[in-house]
Amino acid sequence: MKTQDVEGLKRLVVPGDTKELESIVKSLELIKESDSSAASSLQKSIDELNITECFLGSSTGICSLTNGTQLRLQKDGLSWKVDLSESSFIADYTRESRQLTSGLVPRDVAIAFGHALLNADVDAAQEVSTGQAAKLMPLIIGMMSSKVTEMSAAEMNEAKAELETMECEVEGEEAKCGPTGKGKNLELVRVDGKWKVTFKKKAEEEDEVEEEQ
Repeated sequence: MKTQDVEGLKRLVVPGDTKELESIVKSLELIKESDSSAASSLQKSIDELNITECFLGSSTGICSLTNGTQLRLQKDGLSWKVDLSESSFIADYTRESRQLTSGLVPRDVAIAFGHALLNADVDAAQEVSTGQAAKLMPLIIGMMSSKVTEMSAAEMNEAKAELETMECEVEGEEAKCGPTGKGKNLELVRVDGKWKVTFKKKAEEEDEVEEEQ
């Protein structure tokens, strides 16, 4: 993890820990691609992580880490592999990486915003919006709530599945996003290294970015 060696990491974990492994891989890719302070903080956290002690049995083992979490091990032939699904480390790391890297990928922000609208979650929508856009969220979600409540379970599932097809076009500090096959009408702007949903025109966005900085 310290060297972002994804292929090496895959060889060291128990097969089947797909979800947990994907979470770690995604965070490592963000560290590689981003020069933000959040990515640097996550890298520092990884660099400071070390094993304090290990106890090995005939087929399973456990290693304690300096952050108070543990890695569970499984014997695989003559070698040992990490069982991420049974390791307390993964929950702690996933929580920390999400907190630090939230907003670094425009697609993730667009999807989170879409889910917030479908769930009528004003706080979640405001969290991924610029300051000015956040002020509009109660009104926007209020206007959408009647339409959302009329959706059947199947329609809701279809809408959520469509969000996962989100695509974004990035140009400098701006991005436009939309589900596959539909117009990219959701506009985002990068503020302090993090992407935020905005409903403002370019000149107004620049003024707002300066204010938030």
